This record gives sequence, structure tokens and C-alpha cells, in this order.
Amino acid sequence: MATLPELLEWVVLSEAKHRIADTDLRHLFEQDPKRPEIYSLDGAGVHIDFSRHRLDDDALEKLWSVARAAQIPEWTARLYGGEKINGTEDRAALHMALRGDGSFDYKFAGESVMPMVLEERQRLLDGVAHARAEGRIKDVICLGIGGSHLGPELVVRALETKQAPQIRCHFVSNIDPLPLKRLMERLDAKATLVIVTSKTFTTQETMHGAAVARLWLERMLGAEQAKRHLVAVTAAPHRAVEWGVPERQVYRFWDWVGGRYSVWSSVGMPIALAFGEDAFTDLLEGAAEMDAHFREAELGENLPTLMALLEVWYTSAWGAQTHAVVPYREGLALLPLYLQQLEMESNGKNLTRDGDNVGTMTAPVIWGSSGTNGQHAYFQQLHQGTHLIPVDIILAPDPESPDAVAERMLAANALAQADALAFGTDPDSTGPVTSLCPGNRPSSVIVLEHFDAKNIGRLLALYEHKTFAASCLWDVNAFDQPGVEIGKRLAKTALKQLEGSEEASQLALRVRKGLRS
Repeated sequence: MATLPELLEWVVLSEAKHRIADTDLRHLFEQDPKRPEIYSLDGAGVHIDFSRHRLDDDALEKLWSVARAAQIPEWTARLYGGEKINGTEDRAALHMALRGDGSFDYKFAGESVMPMVLEERQRLLDGVAHARAEGRIKDVICLGIGGSHLGPELVVRALETKQAPQIRCHFVSNIDPLPLKRLMERLDAKATLVIVTSKTFTTQETMHGAAVARLWLERMLGAEQAKRHLVAVTAAPHRAVEWGVPERQVYRFWDWVGGRYSVWSSVGMPIALAFGEDAFTDLLEGAAEMDAHFREAELGENLPTLMALLEVWYTSAWGAQTHAVVPYREGLALLPLYLQQLEMESNGKNLTRDGDNVGTMTAPVIWGSSGTNGQHAYFQQLHQGTHLIPVDIILAPDPESPDAVAERMLAANALAQADALAFGTDPDSTGPVTSLCPGNRPSSVIVLEHFDAKNIGRLLALYEHKTFAASCLWDVNAFDQPGVEIGKRLAKTALKQLEGSEEASQLALRVRKGLRS
């Protein structure tokens, strides 16, 4: 496929960009008061108002033409058909099957994967139900990093703002020994489960933490009893068994599931442990609804593709280097961190699938925080700064909230910020010139039906498919991560160089003393 700058449709769109550069959003809204109704899309329970973007009808039509030229529908069919679209690793990317219910038959190499997916899911839920009913486990130490960590922690932390978990989950990802040490100091080993999550069961940070946690369990409970408190989640179950986890306590996923797309598998076990089977299955159901929407909706009505087009529009045509994500719900505070890995690890590439230079900027830096906190910090730069920073403003209303006034304040602040970014200071306002905000800053307002597990599933799947659609536009492989792998290899080399040195010996001695104290 031609690179994005080589597509005739992109060249034509770039010409439209130069025309729009001289038109501000205030003028576009004055021209068409019904713009918010026209520039909105709905799908799978999600509403997106994209009226506050620097687009007119002509530019929007040309954007959809770029999507067709980049063959997004064809690539989507290949994705859902189980083709090995991850050419670097010669793998399919069938994470959607993990949340399927069998109504769509996901296949790999011509064979349905749904029977084994559903069987493993039921096995996981049975294990979770037993642990919750038994009541022995009160706390879980969740050891993992990257995709083995970010998704489950995001969902658990989100749902914790709605209800107290039956089993408390504590997430440890960094190899820094202090967080795990402090955690073990205050937990009762007899009431603690350790979940070791690693796709290969060789991840350096995770396996070091796992060895430390196993030693703690053995010291407190004895070697045999300690095994009852160990669970593994991996695509390499034989390694987990060899390491010492009883086979019945090893839960699996498959190599066609990328780490950053794995929360829907047994990797999501902490969600089910904390909040029960219904919460986990609701999460999967919401994501499956978005899967169906992305697969079936026509281009002009396809939410993930629209979001991808907007990102590529600002990144590759306007030169925007960052993208802010601001959920107006404290429970979604970890969403920007989750999306950093999802989008930047997937599309932070400079070469196409065929190894050619992409010829344009790709994935922007994703950042943000929960609103309204950001309004008292970096929103100053969003309103008056010199950088072009598109913003996703996310509303997730909670009808069960005990504070209806606070709910209205959240919504009011979110919508007010979207308008302030778009329209700036009133032209008739008085005051010092330095207080003026120019407006013309683009934002999307993304509205969920409710704040619950199902809608969190819809939201995460929306961003997953947006990321894939953007990779089609840039013609990059969204499912490999060579920039991650190079660091892992060099760290192993550096570790070997340090072994046996006086500096390393002194460091190891201090660590051992710290663990014994």
C-alpha cells in the first residue's frame, strides 16, 4: 500500500486543511447552529460529539475518503478473520474473541477458537467463585507489568469508586523492591493470594517480584502450604508449572493475544475476584458490543474509525505532537496511563508494515488526568498555550451516585471546558489582553450511557479499535513492539555485566538485608 502522504486522497485533504486554517470554530457554529447534531455519532451505547473540531463538510467527506483509500474495511475484515496481520511475529490478533459469546465465530487457521476461549473463561469464573465463596482470601497481590497490569488495575480502581471490593487487589509492577516489601509487611500471608501474570512467564520484573513473594509465602506458611496461595496467568503454562505453581492454578491465554489487549482474558482475574462474575462478564459484554459496531458499521457511522481519522488529521496534517484524554470521572483516572501503552506502543512506529519510512508523524504522546483536577493545572496551557493539543473529554454519568449535585457539576464543567476550548473568550469581553483565550482548540466529547463495568468495556474497546484503525491509516503494525524488546535485551546484557562486580555485590547485600528486616 502507498504511504499516507502518497495517497491522492490525503493530498486533496491537505489542500482542504489550508483552507480551514483560516476559519475558526466560532464562525463554523455561526454558519450552522445545528452543527452539534450533524457532527455527532452514536454506536454501542457511546455518543461522540465531534462538532468542536476544525472540520467542515468538505473536509469531513475527504477524511472518510482517506479511510477508504487506506482500506480500513478490508483490514478490519482481515483482523476479524484471524489472518496473521502481525507480520513481524507471524501472529493473528484475535483479542476480540476473548470477550465473544459465540454469536460471532472467531477463527484462527480455519478453526474456531471460541470453544477453548469459553472453556477457559468458565474455568476462571469457577475458580473465582470458589475463592469468593470460601472466604479464605482477603487480599490479592497482582504481579505483572505493562499489559499484564494496566488493564486490570484500571478496571479495579474504577469499580472501587462505586463499591467496596469483596477481595482487595494490590498491584505491583515496578521492579523497585520497596512497594512489594511494604505490602508484604502489612498483609496476612494466610489470607493473601499472589497472582503472577506474564505472557511468556519470563518477564524479568514480574518474575523477580514473584520469586520474592513466593519466598515470603514459604517463610510464613511453609513450602507446601505456600503453593495454595500462588496463581499464574500466562500463555506459557508449562513454564508456570515448572516454576512451582500447581497446574490447576494456572490460567492461560494465547499468543494471538497481545499483552496490551489482554484484560479480557484470564489476565482480568483480579476484576472477577474483587467484584464477582457479573462485573467481569458485563465488562466483556460491553466490549463485544463495540466489537460488533466496529465490524458492522459503515465508514461514515463508525466510531473507532472516526476517532482514528481525527487523530491522524491533527497529527499528520496539523503537526500536533500530543493528545490529552480527560475523563470527568475519578474512577477513570488511570485511563490516560492505560492509553499511553495501548496507543504509543501500538503505533509509535517510523516504518510501515513493509519497512518503508511512514513519511509523516505517527502516534502522538497521550497524557491527561481526571477532570476537574486538570482544570486547575495544565488546562491553562490547553487554553492559551502555543501547542495544538486535541482533547478527548469523557463523560460517564452515574445515576446511582449519592450526590446528584456533584454529578451535575461534573457534567457542567466538562461541557463548559469543551466550549471554552472551542470558542475562547467572548469577543465583546473587557479586561487585559493577557486574559484573552483565543479558542479554536479542538476537542471531542465522548459520553457513555452509565459509569459501570459494561460501559468501561465499551470505552476500552472503542480505543482499541481506534488504535487499529489509525495503524491502517499510517500503514504500521499495531501489534508488535520492537522498541520495548530492545530495552529488555540490553537490560539482560547490562545485568550480566554487573554480576560479580563489587558495586553489584554491595547493592545485593543491602537488598537482602532489607528483605530480612
